[in-house]
Amino acid sequence: MTNFGLILLLSSGTLSGAGAVLYFASRHNAHTSQGASLALFSHGAFATSGLLFLVSLIHLHSLVPLVIHVHSVGDALLDDFDCDLTLDCVATSAVLIAGIVLGAATLLGQLSSRALLRDCRGRARPPEGLPRDVVPRATELWLVEDSRPDAFAAAVIRLDRRRLLRVQDVIVVTTAFRDLLAPEELRAALAHEAAHVRAHDSRYLPVVRSLSRILFLDPVLRYLSRRLAARYEFGADEDAANSTKDPRSLARALLKIQEASAGPSPGVAFLGHARTPLLVERIERLLALAERMERGS
Repeated sequence: MTNFGLILLLSSGTLSGAGAVLYFASRHNAHTSQGASLALFSHGAFATSGLLFLVSLIHLHSLVPLVIHVHSVGDALLDDFDCDLTLDCVATSAVLIAGIVLGAATLLGQLSSRALLRDCRGRARPPEGLPRDVVPRATELWLVEDSRPDAFAAAVIRLDRRRLLRVQDVIVVTTAFRDLLAPEELRAALAHEAAHVRAHDSRYLPVVRSLSRILFLDPVLRYLSRRLAARYEFGADEDAANSTKDPRSLARALLKIQEASAGPSPGVAFLGHARTPLLVERIERLLALAERMERGS
């Protein structure tokens, strides 16, 4: 009999390893974004497999009288992974559960992005004063009336007559954000959001965040999702600095938005959700990059 349980387990491990290698060994781009999301999804499949394996290793037979049965590791592994795609096989169940969770995370990510854009659309104005040339041609640029300085990229799936489905990328800038920054700072900030669009971060990060909320008991997934979000910000900063040749303007923009957003209000999307240690590290990296550019290295 073909051991489909072992095949599923090895496939999940291969996906996880390949995704992690692709992500950490490559530059910030669409492939690394896909690879990181793939690695986190595969981790979820592994975590589910491990939890189900523990249940099969030590499980309750009855409450009255209380009978707790402990299998040997070998017996539990044989029962869990030596299967022919039967529903009582842990490997099959793990992949099914992981698929359902991933689908739910994707749906939640889309719903939150759609709700955010729906709210912004009613306050949208012509994007006057925004440097359109730093934004990808197919990306919509919205200027939204708001007293809070913020900017972010979002992506939603739309129906399309020719391709059935298409991804609509949108960069949203508030009027307070535009008015607060000097022209070169605004240009650097928009280049940062454009880097998120080009790397497809806005497509995958909402899914990863929803996945970490659904699997909130998994500390590894929570840690990986935080590190993933930080890496996306570092990558977008570097891409924006290289395209504008002006890292200091982006650093000043980050500092200005942080000072304007100080207080009990929730995090600002442009700042990477306003975590101070992350913001300090981003500014330090940008200043170090500016010094290297000035030295010509």
